[in-house]
Amino acid sequence: MHANDAVLLGCPGTDLAHSAASFHLDGGRVYVGAASTDPISMLGQLDSLSQYVNRGNLAGQLQGLAVGLGTDPAGDGFGSVRFRAEVPNSDGINPHDHSYYYHRGSEALRSMADIASGHGDALASDGMLAQPRHQPGVEIDIPGLGSVEIDIPGTPASIDPEWSRPPGSITDDHVFDAPLHR
Repeated sequence: MHANDAVLLGCPGTDLAHSAASFHLDGGRVYVGAASTDPISMLGQLDSLSQYVNRGNLAGQLQGLAVGLGTDPAGDGFGSVRFRAEVPNSDGINPHDHSYYYHRGSEALRSMADIASGHGDALASDGMLAQPRHQPGVEIDIPGLGSVEIDIPGTPASIDPEWSRPPGSITDDHVFDAPLHR
């Protein structure tokens, strides 16, 4: 089967695909919708959860702690395009938010309409791009260079910029304007 693009929603990890390039889309893109309050979309980045899941599983221990979950496609090192997929009035981590991606008027459904209609490049002008999750960092002072921020090695991309969006900016009144995208 040939695909131009791939859309991953609330993805708990990409198993053995460690980057968008692993999808072999021949010029296409991997798009990711991951609500910052959806705990399922965080499974790929939680080493301790992967460790628990793989306890007593020799294959999981030999192939790596993230086996069965894999790399978080919403992380900054994956190479995907993350689109907005937040849930209005959601307050904190909520398993029900994993079922909101196809809700009529949602940010995610609006973004998928752009992508499926061949207008994924319009996500930016439509205000539907989200920043990727990133690793926590520390700022250190290096003589001659000054202050430099570095990622903390061995930590997952657990900082989600979508957490800081004002609640009023997350709505469920999005519609796809087909004539605008011709």
